[in-house]
Amino acid sequence: MFTSLRRFCVARRNTMSERPSSRLLPGNRIGKYTITGLLGRGRKTEVYRAFHPDLKREVAIKLYSPQGEKTPELTACFRREVQAIAALKHPNIVRIYDFDSGGDYYYLVMEFIEGTNLRDLLSLHRTGLNREDALRIFSQLASAVAFAHDQGVVHGNITPDNVLLDTNQRPVLMDFRIPCLVENDQAAFDTPGEGSPTYLAPEQITQGPLNIRSDIYALGIVFYEMITGDVPFKGDTRESVLSQHLNTPPTPPSVLSIGLDPRIEHVILKALNKNPVDRYHSPRDMLVDLEREEAAGQYETLNIDREMVGAVRKRQSEIMRFEMSRTDDARLENLSSGKPSFFQLYFRFIILGVILTIIFIIGLIILLA
Repeated sequence: MFTSLRRFCVARRNTMSERPSSRLLPGNRIGKYTITGLLGRGRKTEVYRAFHPDLKREVAIKLYSPQGEKTPELTACFRREVQAIAALKHPNIVRIYDFDSGGDYYYLVMEFIEGTNLRDLLSLHRTGLNREDALRIFSQLASAVAFAHDQGVVHGNITPDNVLLDTNQRPVLMDFRIPCLVENDQAAFDTPGEGSPTYLAPEQITQGPLNIRSDIYALGIVFYEMITGDVPFKGDTRESVLSQHLNTPPTPPSVLSIGLDPRIEHVILKALNKNPVDRYHSPRDMLVDLEREEAAGQYETLNIDREMVGAVRKRQSEIMRFEMSRTDDARLENLSSGKPSFFQLYFRFIILGVILTIIFIIGLIILLA
């Protein structure tokens, strides 16, 4: 499945390794690790492929260039936050082997995962992944995020760029946000994979507290993208995208994915509520609803305008109330006049029909005997 995708990624890595001005070059050493190539670059980060000669282990090393100067307080904060991430032992969370600082940067040593990322996979499926793959990847990601939340760790930067897929198609979540390195750094939101505006929760835009509900919002957008092949909010400028996060309801995914199960749509739209308190309390709640959907089977939906559906239902409700009121009035009138109502006459005819049918069947049995 991923053969053409791997070719695409190798070409992409080769292009990236040819870019000038990399902080480190192949053959350079950082700690006990020998750099073998550049894997990627962000606005203030670089990710290298490296090798530990004693352990015979390939690793990925991420360099962080902090905003401003390094201070003892910043170093202590970095150590504290990385230790919390390194303590996460989950099959869908990247393993942290080591961390330290050098010169004017900090670095993080992680397991090297052979494969690609979810962004590249989505680029080959413009209308979204098939339902089975989307649910499989999402359920494992949600499980990983829920596990991190249990340990008091918020990811803060969930995007397809930060989800690796190994050769067994196992999704691995990486690049947890380290707040003390990006605090008050609004420009970082311009860089995909480092606070991309496409995946920011409204409270992150308004500088509210980052919490587990922010991760749930980002998970909802990633799930939306896997199902439809598109994102709910996009525009020509960063300001346009941020404004939509704050003010514009998302287009229901069933508009883009014909025949989408309504319960999958419910999970996505609930995760994308503007108000954090209206979202899921935990990624596990999302998985519970998805399991219910799986048990219930597939439900086909029509892509009908929601306002029109609401107006029709309102009109139907008004008609039903009117008819019930009219029926009640007729019943009262019949009771007061002593006349049998239409429903009473109808019921009598049904009973008479049943009796005649029984007599006919008995007579037929006697005749045949």
